[in-house]
Amino acid sequence: MIHWIFYEWLYNTYEGGGSYLVKALNVFNYVTFRTAYASVTALLISLVFGKRVIQLLKNWNVGQQIREEGPQAHMAKRGTPTMGGVLIIGSVLISTLLWAKLSSLYVWIVMIAFLLFGVIGFLDDYRKMAMRRSLGLTGKQKLIGQLLIAIAVWFVLYLSSVSMGGPPSLRAGELRDPGSLAVKLRDGRDPLSQYLWSQLRPETQELLKSYDSNTGKLPEESQRKLMDGLNGLMTGHSLFDEQRFAQVKLTDETRKFIQLNPQDNNLIQLNRVLLEEAYPTEIAKSTKYSWNVDIPFL
Repeated sequence: MIHWIFYEWLYNTYEGGGSYLVKALNVFNYVTFRTAYASVTALLISLVFGKRVIQLLKNWNVGQQIREEGPQAHMAKRGTPTMGGVLIIGSVLISTLLWAKLSSLYVWIVMIAFLLFGVIGFLDDYRKMAMRRSLGLTGKQKLIGQLLIAIAVWFVLYLSSVSMGGPPSLRAGELRDPGSLAVKLRDGRDPLSQYLWSQLRPETQELLKSYDSNTGKLPEESQRKLMDGLNGLMTGHSLFDEQRFAQVKLTDETRKFIQLNPQDNNLIQLNRVLLEEAYPTEIAKSTKYSWNVDIPFL
């Protein structure tokens, strides 16, 4: 939620204004920044609501069950509030919802799996209270539940994830014909080239404007600026637009990839493939598609 408000909405909307305050909002896109503050948020939630949750569990008589035939030393634990995992799970989920990038499929997979493992613990404690005994779920029942959750996570990853392998960003030497690409972008004879040109930095545009294709190879500095500009465009959002790519013949695999609405690194990979297919003689192909994730030992 916080990532969407401060980065995707405010930063991306008002970045062009040049305000230093708006530029500072870019920090909300850093995973390290959000991870640190998510940890602090979860800790504060536990500290603020910890005593209240414990008192509430006591009022509901949610206490530890001890066998009568057990050691006398264990009797001191009788009535100790159980289901403390509710506080832990609640604080982590709330903190994650606040600070995580909620457009990422993997965030939701982790949160749901985390919650389901918590359900196993809840059922274990609930059975202890309902049957008034110290034994909740058996070890076999817990193991089966955990195994089913793990299989479900694997299945979702298998169906939904796309891994194309290889570094998605353009590297030195992967512009086959940088001069030709520079001319196409500069001339803007198709909607995609017009869009890409409009997104390049002014200094990059000036370098490409000064290039004369009759003089030979595009200068190294111009190549580097062009490559950096394209790499920057491949991050953040998808380059695909029906009108923008109306004159580009995309493969069926690429169209399937688009429908999956990939995020993060997979989004960069999608944009790389879109550029490869739009400019096949200018940009080198990276790798082939792989429509599942690699599962260790399988």
